[in-house]
Amino acid sequence: MSAGGLLLISAQAVSQVCDTSLLASSPTHSFSISPLGTALDHKTNLEWKMCAEGQSWSSGECTGLPTYHNWQQALDRPNALNASEGYAGKFDWRLPNIKELATIIEHRCSNPSINQAVFFEYNEDEAFSWGLDFALEFLQRYQRWQILQVRLVRTVPSED
Repeated sequence: MSAGGLLLISAQAVSQVCDTSLLASSPTHSFSISPLGTALDHKTNLEWKMCAEGQSWSSGECTGLPTYHNWQQALDRPNALNASEGYAGKFDWRLPNIKELATIIEHRCSNPSINQAVFFEYNEDEAFSWGLDFALEFLQRYQRWQILQVRLVRTVPSED
């Protein structure tokens, strides 16, 4: 894997503000929510884990606290998950890239700029690379030594 894998970090606890007069860029109806804690984006054919790594999906919500990972740990996390129990019966989870992360930004909302009906509070990073800050809705660079939260994604093959 290239050094371009991205991570997701937790947004600070701030009340989300949305301008409902604007068209949603990441509308809830674009996603199919699985009772196993995944969200399939029908626009991109990407399936996202709804909870950050370290959290568990239980009774329709993320429980527990997200774990924090440095760059190498984040790169290793999908391989460890896929080699052991997988998630939601799938074994092809990976870190999202910057273009994939950009598809789940909700531009009409801030603090965080994400659809909270689909995704629960969070953000992201890379190695020394680009990341999206969902709290502030901007791209920024992060260092390899920083520890951040991780959220995984998979591309859904047409036969799924």
